Amino acid sequence: MQPNVKAEELQSCIQIGRGWQEPADKILDRLGGKLAISLDVLEEAARKFPDLPWEVGFSGGKDSTVLVHLVLEYVKQACVDGSPLPPKVFILYSDTLLDLPILRRHTISTLKKIESFCAQFNGLVEVRILKPAAGEDYFTLLIEKGYPAPHYRFRWCMDRLKIDPTLDFLQGIGKFAMISGVRRDESRTRRRNLQKRNQTQPIVEVDGVVMVAPLLDWGLGDIWDFLSYYRQPWSGESYAELFEIYRLGDNLEGCGRCALTPNSRFGCWVCTVVSKDRLLSRLAPLHQEYRIMLEAKERIRQVSTSPRFRVIGDDGRYKGLNEGGRLEIVNTLADILLSAPDAMEGYTEDEQLKQKMIAWLTAAYLKTKNLTIKKALQLLDNTK
Repeated sequence: MQPNVKAEELQSCIQIGRGWQEPADKILDRLGGKLAISLDVLEEAARKFPDLPWEVGFSGGKDSTVLVHLVLEYVKQACVDGSPLPPKVFILYSDTLLDLPILRRHTISTLKKIESFCAQFNGLVEVRILKPAAGEDYFTLLIEKGYPAPHYRFRWCMDRLKIDPTLDFLQGIGKFAMISGVRRDESRTRRRNLQKRNQTQPIVEVDGVVMVAPLLDWGLGDIWDFLSYYRQPWSGESYAELFEIYRLGDNLEGCGRCALTPNSRFGCWVCTVVSKDRLLSRLAPLHQEYRIMLEAKERIRQVSTSPRFRVIGDDGRYKGLNEGGRLEIVNTLADILLSAPDAMEGYTEDEQLKQKMIAWLTAAYLKTKNLTIKKALQLLDNTK
C-alpha cells in the first residue's frame, strides 16, 4: 500500500497535537513497518479462524477509519493474491440518532461510499447501520417512559442506544472475530480494558471470543501520519475533512462510558453523563445551532434533576419524570426542531419516529396551546 496524498493536500490535513517532527521518508518508513505488521495480523486471523466472520466497528473517528481502511485494503489484495479471507466482513455503525450533526453526517456519508466501494467484493463485505430498537430511542424513553436523563450513576444510554442494537445483531450471526481499533497508548480506561481481557497480543481468544487488534502497537502519531499520507480507498479523497472535524471538536472526547465500546469516541449532543460538554462549549460561540443544542441539553438535565418534575415514590425516593417533566421535554424538543433541526435528523428522516414526534407535540399543544409547539408541528408536516 503506497502513500498517495499530494504535497499540497497535506497542507490541508491539520495535524492534531503533533507537528512535523520527522522527515517524510522516515515517516513513510515507520508507517510501512506498521502497515506490514497490521496486514500480517489480519492474514493470521483469517488463516487461524477460517470459519469466523469479522465484525468491524466504525464510528467515523480516526482509529476506526484507519482500521476500516486497512481491512478493506487487506480484502482487496487477498482477492487478488489468494490470501485467506473470512467468510464475511460486517462493518457496523451504531447510530444513536443523536450524534453531533457534523459527525453523524460525515460517518453516514463515508459508510455510503464504503458500501459502494465494496460492491466489487460480491457480498463479502456488508455495511450495516444499527439503530435503537423500537421504543428504545432516547426521546421515547424520556417522554413515553419517563426516564430521567442519563447521569454518571444511571448511564442507561449506552446500553439502550449503542450496545443492545449491536449485541442483537451479533447474536444473529453466531460466533465471530471482533476486529478492533484499540491501541496500547490510548486512555487509561482503554488500557484497563485491554488488561482485563488479557489482550497483550494482537490476536487473543478469551472466553470463546476472538479479538483481533491490528492497530494495537500503533501510536497516536502513527494514526495521524497515516491519515495525512494516504487517501481513502473507497473514494480516492484525502482525509482532510476528518482532520477538520477533529480540529473543530478539539479531539471530540465523549463520556468515559462511550470509550468502553470498540471504536466509539464521539458523543451524542444530548449527553448529560459529562458534567461539562467541552465540544459543544467550544462550538456554541461559533455556530448558533450548537448553542441551541447546548442550551437544550442543559434544560433536559435541569428537568431531570428538578424535584418538581419527578415522581416521588412511597419510600421518598425520586422515580421517573412526572407529567410536567415529560411536557417540559416535549417543549424542549419543539425548540430544537425549530432552531437546530440538524440535531434531529436521525428522527425526522425516520417516518415512524417522525410520527411519534408529531403525536407528542400534538398532545402537548392540546394541553398548552403553546405557539412554539404549533410551529414545530407545522415544520414536521412540511417535511413529508
